[in-house]
Amino acid sequence: MDTPTEKQFIGLWTLRGVIDACAALEAVDKLDVQQASTHENKVLIVTIYNSLFDTICIDWCKVFGNKNEKHHWRKLIERPEHEAFQARFERRMRAVLTVTSPRLETFDHVSMDAFVELVRGYRDKYASHLDSSSQVKQQHYPSVPVLRETAWLLYSQLYEGLAGCNEIKSYPTPDQLSGVAYSEKVKRFHEAFLNGLEG
Repeated sequence: MDTPTEKQFIGLWTLRGVIDACAALEAVDKLDVQQASTHENKVLIVTIYNSLFDTICIDWCKVFGNKNEKHHWRKLIERPEHEAFQARFERRMRAVLTVTSPRLETFDHVSMDAFVELVRGYRDKYASHLDSSSQVKQQHYPSVPVLRETAWLLYSQLYEGLAGCNEIKSYPTPDQLSGVAYSEKVKRFHEAFLNGLEG
């Protein structure tokens, strides 16, 4: 059985994977499918994008999806911090949605539970199973920026709580996974994808 610290490191590792996969997805999203030189490259771009999106949703759910999960966020941080973390999660989510979805008037109604349900619904119906194409067309897709930012939020809290552990040195700091450092990672991934498609 994992000790509390081992659980936190597993959660940290999973969250880092979500954040890195979001960077790779953003890099793929910058590729112009219509400008791809061959049909195979077009298929490759779409396949990579879809695979990354599914991976992000599946892994995000490992820490946010189900309270019964071994590494659910409520089991990774102390009980007295749960309410404050949930409030930070919802503030961050609404702030990201305000920037990424300005056509909507307000996000006051959007709760952590509602967003988790959206991601779990996508994971259960589309990432894990293939439902009918008419259902896929009607699906509301989870916001990748919200998935990334909420993963980063928990990563930051876990990282801070594990600061006294020697193993933490092998993990990037929260600053290395956000802001300019994150944008640089997206740029490096994008260049690597371009070079691979042209090579």
